[in-house]
Amino acid sequence: MRRLCLILLVCSSLALASGCSESRGPYVTATLRQPSEEPATRDAVAQVSPTGTAQMLATATRMPAPTPPQSALLEMPPMPPGFYAQPAGLTISSGAFASSGEIPIDYTCHGDNVSPALDWGGVPTEAQSLVLVMVDPDSAPPGFVHWLVYDIPPHSTGMAPFQPNRETLDNGALQGANDYSQVERASTPAGAPISAVGYAGPCPPGPHRYQFLLYALDSTLGLAPGASLEQVVAAMRDHVLTSAELEGRFTPPVTQ
Repeated sequence: MRRLCLILLVCSSLALASGCSESRGPYVTATLRQPSEEPATRDAVAQVSPTGTAQMLATATRMPAPTPPQSALLEMPPMPPGFYAQPAGLTISSGAFASSGEIPIDYTCHGDNVSPALDWGGVPTEAQSLVLVMVDPDSAPPGFVHWLVYDIPPHSTGMAPFQPNRETLDNGALQGANDYSQVERASTPAGAPISAVGYAGPCPPGPHRYQFLLYALDSTLGLAPGASLEQVVAAMRDHVLTSAELEGRFTPPVTQ
């Protein structure tokens, strides 16, 4: 299951993963697919950043890493360059939850499993596109991809809620594969199927954090819809102008 080990680590300096499947506990039914032959693009990414999602994203940026706030230093080890949002410029927020606040259950597998509204600003004038990645740094291994959107128009100011699970959105943005594309028969606690493309909300066995990472690029990616994170990161490399981050949290309800 080398593919999971390669791309699902968003916090490369967190504890080393003990296995290569997301820790879902009783909340998600998921059977791993058998490994298949991997394309050359994955091998290329693996050679550059074999330790996970965070390093892959870091190698795509040419920005220096600003000093994170002291509270963040207390909560987690230092992150790789390009991980923390810049002190000024690009911003991302949500009307559905506060920064570091609890994500409402409607946006999770215990509710309607729909995407929340997102707002952003401060996009550089030279930006040609935006990339949005939602990852779970507390999954096992860290970095489970819940949402991947690329070639977002740079003049956009956010993402409306309830985005459809299709490869091309109304504004022309393209959605990639989330990490449920690596499992078979993934379903919510109520038995509803979880889409392999587009948004797939939090579905953890316990309290987890979720990071919405926004990147402004000086180019479009030129990828087909449904691309993988490896392909997106490889295309992003050396084109990132700035980034921003929004974190939310979710604790699943207690079941009897």
